[in-house]
Amino acid sequence: MDVGLMRCDPPELKERLLSGGIDCALLHMPSTKGVSGLEWKVLKEVGMAAKVPLAHPLAKKKSLRLCDLAGENIVMYNRAIAPLCYDFVLQKFAGATGVAPNVQVHSRQQDAVGIHVAGSLGIAIVSELVPDWAGTFTVLIEDLREGFELVFAVKAGRWNETMEEVYQSMREDC
Repeated sequence: MDVGLMRCDPPELKERLLSGGIDCALLHMPSTKGVSGLEWKVLKEVGMAAKVPLAHPLAKKKSLRLCDLAGENIVMYNRAIAPLCYDFVLQKFAGATGVAPNVQVHSRQQDAVGIHVAGSLGIAIVSELVPDWAGTFTVLIEDLREGFELVFAVKAGRWNETMEEVYQSMREDC
């Protein structure tokens, strides 16, 4: 089996899986929910975090609640990257604060989000798996600790012994 590593937006990964262009992918749920034609197994539960500029008062906290972000400028990935995840975060934010988040920047690029945060233009809401960018600090968001999973996905009907071995190996490393 040939193994290669690529980084793509979830919609592109799903398209490549469904077309047979790739055999498997790691996806951050809920971006896969409701997608027919895929099979997946959970590798681990993954929460969301706030990436804050180092000089921001919230950078001193270990965790926060969404209500702590009310009134803050928010930097998010473009909705097209993971629409279900994006909508879930906005819905939870509105439910916790009573207002819609003040989203200032939408970006398709992870590095661009990091630049905006490091430049104190806002706070990003991202997977806790995203590493810190220079000039930023990660603070876990208690309201978003559930509802997200890192999954190993394959095209429906392609789960076989090799895929199971890869999944089990990855699960041990998680």
